[in-house]
Amino acid sequence: MATNAEVAIGDIIEVETYAGSGVYFKLGEVTNLPPPNQSADSQEATHMESPGGVREFTPGLIDPGDQQLDLNYIAGNQTEEFVLNWMAARERRATRMTLRNGRRFSYQSFPTGWSPTGSLGDKRTASLGIKVSGQIARSSV
Repeated sequence: MATNAEVAIGDIIEVETYAGSGVYFKLGEVTNLPPPNQSADSQEATHMESPGGVREFTPGLIDPGDQQLDLNYIAGNQTEEFVLNWMAARERRATRMTLRNGRRFSYQSFPTGWSPTGSLGDKRTASLGIKVSGQIARSSV
């Protein structure tokens, strides 16, 4: 059977220019764009009559996760200015990540870190940490 694997190119991430605006800014020069890394907690539910004296667990809350994006760093460009202003605004904004195949992830998020680098002889890069807040909607564009 032939593979259906896809090459990661043409994916984009857009963030509202300010909370509730409905106008989106596309982050530029993104080189690594993973979907949010979701996880689920477990809560211990063991009680005095748990069968066989074995711990019991029940599903807990879902953490919608984080994203760690990598970008080509261009000091002072629109993406850097947008990220720094978004961070200073301290607000959740509508965010949408669209894959080349038309799959879209929509969620609220806020930035948690911005780390530009510049090693001698290497291209300048930046890392952007994003925290997802609330449910992630999945759709096709």
